[in-house]
Amino acid sequence: MPAAELVSAHVESLLEDECVRGISQENVELAARWYEPWATTSKAKLLAGMPRAMELCHPEVEWSQREEGRTVRGREGVREALERWLDSFDEYRFEVLRVLDCGFDEVLVVGLEVGRGAISGAEVRSHTYELLTFRDGKIVRFRDFHDERDALEAVGLRGDVACGTETRRASLRTPFVPPTPS
Repeated sequence: MPAAELVSAHVESLLEDECVRGISQENVELAARWYEPWATTSKAKLLAGMPRAMELCHPEVEWSQREEGRTVRGREGVREALERWLDSFDEYRFEVLRVLDCGFDEVLVVGLEVGRGAISGAEVRSHTYELLTFRDGKIVRFRDFHDERDALEAVGLRGDVACGTETRRASLRTPFVPPTPS
């Protein structure tokens, strides 16, 4: 079973656990396909697959980097910015921990970035939150957050996940464990 199908199956069960209804399965599957190549530690494979991955993006895609205070626009601009950013690593991977359908054509992806610096050789591990917006069956916007509270606020959760009549504290850092294929 391809990794995108494993991610999608796991995402579906997570959303059921969080009592999220009305999921746009198409958007979740598209997000899973986008992150599939990022799970590799081979930077060469990741860079080689970048043009194919960019086809999942709308021609007017933008990548908003809040901490850096900048937004990159267009497939070519986003691809070039990602490639420049990857140049700072010898090794890099993005492990999907959670995917939450936020409605309004948005999906929040919680991940763990793991890399090894190109110059320092130091390993870096960081939780990150990426809010993806979809239009016309494509990713039209990426918004990066490094703070869980900011990410939750951006999707209107403010730290709580509503489940019918029950509200409980959101836990976005649950490890991603792909289901075993049947």
